[in-house]
Amino acid sequence: PYDIIGMWEELKSDTITVTLPKPFKPKTGEEYYFIRVKGLFFGFDIDKFEFDDSELCINHSSTGRCFRTESDAQAWLDAMKNALDD
Repeated sequence: PYDIIGMWEELKSDTITVTLPKPFKPKTGEEYYFIRVKGLFFGFDIDKFEFDDSELCINHSSTGRCFRTESDAQAWLDAMKNALDD
């Protein structure tokens, strides 16, 4: 009756561990892929750009949102979606 071990409930972890491709910093003229918001309620998709000196491209690069391949960007998108699954 004094054995409380069986009554202990393990806490669910609030962390996950994944291995993802590293984003890169493209040079002018290099193509890159990034995850973009399709709209307020429509989710995300992957788009392709050619890096230039525009504020948009510089913002993508400085925030780590440039990927060498579409599959690298997709891996990040899948990881974000899977993180919400319980």
